[in-house]
This record gives sequence, structure tokens and C-alpha cells, in this order.
Amino acid sequence: MASTHTCFEIVHFAFLPDVTLERQTEAMNALGVWAATQPGFLSRQSFHDPQQSRWTDVVEWNSLDQATAAMERSQREPALASVMVLIDPATLHAGHFEKRI
Repeated sequence: MASTHTCFEIVHFAFLPDVTLERQTEAMNALGVWAATQPGFLSRQSFHDPQQSRWTDVVEWNSLDQATAAMERSQREPALASVMVLIDPATLHAGHFEKRI
């Protein structure tokens, strides 16, 4: 049975050390543009920790199924390939959380 709760996708990560903050910001903007075109997208906020040079991305989706499907599509999306190679995979932690209260 499909979930009827909205879902928050929370992703923590860092870019590779040689990626400038300007390029990181461009990459984050590209991710946001793509996400906004996906079924079930509701909102997105991105946060940068300048002391640790890490990002937290919080995306709200209409459902867990739509969030999961969008994450899977993002890994195969040619338009995002140039962004994904900039992210340090060892730092990537993601989760999906359904809104219950």
C-alpha cells in the first residue's frame, strides 16, 4: 500500500576537496532545478556548513514512493552526471523520513 504521508529526504555530504564554493553552489542550484521537475516534489532547502565544508539538503516530497523514485532517477540522469562526480561519495549519507506528527 502506498504511503499517504509527505516525506522528507535529508542528504548530508561534502564535495571533493578541489571543488570551489562557487562551483558547489552552482551544482546545488542544478540539483534543485532538476528536483523541482520531478513528480511529487514539494519544496527544497539547502544548507552549507562553512566550517566543515559540508552540505545538508532537505527535500519535501508528496510521498515516500515519489522520493525514492526521484533519488533512483537522479543516479541515472545524464544532466546530473557532471554534478554527481563532484560529490565525495565517502561523505554521502541520505535518508527518507515520513511526516507523522
